[in-house]
Amino acid sequence: MIKKTLNAGVVVVAMVVIVGVVVLSYATRTPVVQPVATPPAALTSGQSMLPTKTITIGNNSLTVEIASTPQEQQDGLSGRSSLAEGTGMLFVFDPPMSEGFWMKDMLFSLDIIWADASGTIVTVDQDLAPSTYPNVFRPSVLARYVLEVPAGYTAAKGIAVGQKIVVQ
Repeated sequence: MIKKTLNAGVVVVAMVVIVGVVVLSYATRTPVVQPVATPPAALTSGQSMLPTKTITIGNNSLTVEIASTPQEQQDGLSGRSSLAEGTGMLFVFDPPMSEGFWMKDMLFSLDIIWADASGTIVTVDQDLAPSTYPNVFRPSVLARYVLEVPAGYTAAKGIAVGQKIVVQ
C-alpha cells in the first residue's frame, strides 16, 4: 500500500516539474512578431488598380475600372477608402446573370446600377451603406453590366432605369 502511494506521489511530482518547465519555457520566450503586409497605397486611397475605360450615361462621363475576372469581381471595391469623383467600377458578366452584390468589407456607401446586354439600365439601387451587409442586392432582370459609383451620384446626375451605359 505504501509502495503504490509512493509511486503515485513520484508521478505527481514529476508531472508538476514537467508542467513547470513547459510553462517557464513559454513564459521566457521572445514573442515572434509576424510582419503585416501593407496594402498598396492605391488600394486604400481609391486610386485605380485595374484597367480603366471611359463610359457615358446620357451626358455624364465616368472613368471606370473594369472588373472582368472572377477574382476582380469578388474583390470589387472592398477595403478601399473611397472612390474619386467621376470614377466607378464596372463589372462585366458574360453571359448576363442576376449576380447579387453586398456591402461586405466596404468602407463607404455606393449606388449600384445594373444594365442588360444592350447597356440599358434595368435596376438602380441608391445609397447602399456598409451597414446593409449581409443584405444582397440583385437586378430585376439578367444583367451584363454592374456599375458601382459613389453614393448620391445617380440622384445628382439624374441616372435612371431606361438610360444606356455606353462603354467607349
